[in-house]
Amino acid sequence: MSYRPEIIKYIDILKRQQYFLIIPIIVSIGSALALKMPPAYRSKAKILYYAPDMNKRLVQSFVNLYLEWALPFIGAEVFSRDNAEEAR
Repeated sequence: MSYRPEIIKYIDILKRQQYFLIIPIIVSIGSALALKMPPAYRSKAKILYYAPDMNKRLVQSFVNLYLEWALPFIGAEVFSRDNAEEAR
């Protein structure tokens, strides 16, 4: 029994389909190397926070004035006919 012709047939198939064998090997070796390597990027950040130097009464009065100015517009938007129809 001679297995020579069968071996030649398999070698011929491997020669024709070499990229289906070589590419997965290269990808697996590359991914294994990438997983073994130490991380190359490290970031650090510092956040500086300064307390505001504004008077609390001034801030409260500004917020109240803004709310008094904005509430009629917000109410008009909420109670508008278009929004009432969308809510149905």
